[in-house]
Amino acid sequence: MKNQLDILVKKNSESNKQLTLYKKMNERLESEVRKMMKSVDENKSSISTMYSDMLSEKEVQLLSCQDDLKQKAQELKDVRALAQMILDQRSDLEIFFLDSLEKVKIEIKKQRLETKDKAKLP
Repeated sequence: MKNQLDILVKKNSESNKQLTLYKKMNERLESEVRKMMKSVDENKSSISTMYSDMLSEKEVQLLSCQDDLKQKAQELKDVRALAQMILDQRSDLEIFFLDSLEKVKIEIKKQRLETKDKAKLP
């Protein structure tokens, strides 16, 4: 019976040693998991900050591009207005020249008729 008791005490002692070993392993693993979680949170935070900064830069670039686009649109509008004004002036000038040419033709015909009439008279 004493022999059995010694065996049980020895088994109990070994079980306690194993339990202590498992507890230490468990604490170590929990500590590593906490470190990993902390590392993940830090990475998440740094990535979030990085992308937030990039987004801000892109927003600034977008605003700049929008301003440039507005300026170019205004310049194009001004150029179109000038082009239309030039076309209108050209049309007016062409009409003036055509009218003048027609008047000159009429004057030339009149002069030729007068010249012919004078030539027929003795």
